[in-house]
Amino acid sequence: MDLFLRLSFLILYFGLILSETTTNYSENSVDVENRLIARLKENLPRFIKPLDLTYNEVRIKMDIYQIVDVNERNELWTTKLFLYYYYHCPSASWNRSEYGDTRVVTVPPDTFWSPDITIQSAVQIYFDGYDKQAIWSSGYVIAKSTVISAVNTCHFDVTYFPFDSHVCELEFIPMITHNDIFYLYLVDEYLDLANYRTSEQWEIVTPVKAEAFTDAYRHGGSSRYTILRYSVTLKRRPHFYMMVLVYPIVTIYIFSGLTFLVPPGCGEKVSFAITILLAQIVAYSSLSQIFPRSSDSFPILIDFASNVTVHVGLLCCVAIYAVTLHHSKSKCMMGPKLQRIARSDWVRFIGVETFSSAQKLISNSEPENGKKDVFQDTAEDCNGINKMNLRNASAGIEHQTSDVLDKKEMKLLWQHLAVLVDRVMLILHALCVLCVLTYYKLKISR
Repeated sequence: MDLFLRLSFLILYFGLILSETTTNYSENSVDVENRLIARLKENLPRFIKPLDLTYNEVRIKMDIYQIVDVNERNELWTTKLFLYYYYHCPSASWNRSEYGDTRVVTVPPDTFWSPDITIQSAVQIYFDGYDKQAIWSSGYVIAKSTVISAVNTCHFDVTYFPFDSHVCELEFIPMITHNDIFYLYLVDEYLDLANYRTSEQWEIVTPVKAEAFTDAYRHGGSSRYTILRYSVTLKRRPHFYMMVLVYPIVTIYIFSGLTFLVPPGCGEKVSFAITILLAQIVAYSSLSQIFPRSSDSFPILIDFASNVTVHVGLLCCVAIYAVTLHHSKSKCMMGPKLQRIARSDWVRFIGVETFSSAQKLISNSEPENGKKDVFQDTAEDCNGINKMNLRNASAGIEHQTSDVLDKKEMKLLWQHLAVLVDRVMLILHALCVLCVLTYYKLKISR
């Protein structure tokens, strides 16, 4: 019984001690926090720089998380960044054993002094996430640790679009203060892209170099301030624009030569040429929605599309001219030079039959009713002619027959000349397409 009472007393005693320790620990956590915050507020200022700022420097740590958008037309690019502004003060340190082994404490923003640093190249800045301050027991004060989306300006040289690359800069500067108060310290010479999320349209060329330099205030005096500049090289992934813009324009340009394979006598020749021209104009107008309105760096692609549009417009004019030749009336006499060209034998070298061969094929395929009708009509007219005028009537028959043949031959000559124009222009068009594509390929690959 005595042993049982002793054990009960020991159990009760240790239980009371354990409960008291837990209660004291919970209360001490709040007390530790209050004591630590009170100590920090006594040692660290809120609106001025700490007097014991180590080396008089503020450090910046930046990391690119994502390229959100690139707007070449307005020369803007949007990035999502991790930003850390921090500095060291001996007065901000504490002995962890005196404050419950506390290593870091977080406080609301602007509880302690924060340097007036901004992104000079930014048009708009959106704070997306965490914005509290943190103080470590070693004396480091994280004045700002946040995630931002910054819309920055950048000059885009789209001369070699879609194989272009651009150097965009992120510049961090103090808005008011100068180096006599503090200066910016460059932590890393090259930007760490460990957290970078790959973009489907752009890639960042590594390494991303950072540099620090000083500049003087424009209002005069000897005060200088530090600028931290990160040069980010953006390289476009060209596959999408090659499939959507370049290939359609080149395809329309190549197949525009089919205009000269449509027979001049077909009623669809001119309409086909105009359809090709309209398709080229639509593809050309879509380029104006991409490029910036600048004349300093004129894109090679726009220069190419402009020349192609002019070339296709000339093809329409040649198609109309060939159709006009084909439908020329037999009363329109052809000049001697054009007749020599139409009747020459060199046309065989460009894949066109000679006029004599074409005339034989046409004459063999048509019934000779025309000649019979002429002789029959003439014979009927000659029934009332006296035998004395029979020789004159025979001469009239031969003259009338030759007139009919001359008109028919003249019409065939015009049609044959239209075919020659088509074939010559087809060859010239093919050579021109080959030269233009080779020229622009060499130009854009420089």
